[in-house]
Amino acid sequence: MENNRDCIYQPPIYSRYLLTIENKERVKVFAHNSLKPLLTRHYNFFIIDVTVESAENVETKDLRAMTLNNGLVIMLFILVATNLAIGYGFCVKTQRLPFSAEIGFSEQQWSFLMWWVKLALVAGILLPIVLCVQAWQKPSSLAFWGSYLLVVAVQLISERAFSQWLVSSVVVPIGFCYTAFRLWQLLDGIPQLSFTRLGWVGFGCVVLFWFANLLMLMTVAIPTIYKRADS
Repeated sequence: MENNRDCIYQPPIYSRYLLTIENKERVKVFAHNSLKPLLTRHYNFFIIDVTVESAENVETKDLRAMTLNNGLVIMLFILVATNLAIGYGFCVKTQRLPFSAEIGFSEQQWSFLMWWVKLALVAGILLPIVLCVQAWQKPSSLAFWGSYLLVVAVQLISERAFSQWLVSSVVVPIGFCYTAFRLWQLLDGIPQLSFTRLGWVGFGCVVLFWFANLLMLMTVAIPTIYKRADS
């Protein structure tokens, strides 16, 4: 007898059946609701019990699992980034790293930075909030933007707290770490997002800004705080 334990049938309206086989194995099968009587027979399956899960319950469970996994990743990243920031601050204070405690920007660079901060406020915070409001009735998109804004808030708090407690230049490595993580977060979250065409344009603007921010940190901010050996 053929031992078929794969997907049987998946039309537009379906439920997920969790089949308890004779060997106690639980097999997930997508099938039309009308096939439930057939599935309960001893045909191709030695079925003891059939439990039906609606598509809504399946989506809710998948969303909970995804949110939990994302939450663990975010917590781990914040823990690592915080330890790196503290280590950087103490090592710079004790002159164990070739970086300056202060950010020695010129007047022209400070002028550019003030303009860049305003751009970050619009493209990095306000625009994602608008996209979050647009996705208010879409749980997966809402969970994504909630985690995005949480990471932004933690970054801002870390930069302010550690720059006052340790050295002001600590905002550069913090910004670099969080920007790199945010780019991964945005690209990794694409499959769970749903936008209109205009929404995707806004999402693309957010990604492009953070990519540009990463380049700015590598080409402007990091060289400014780095102390060469011959200086």
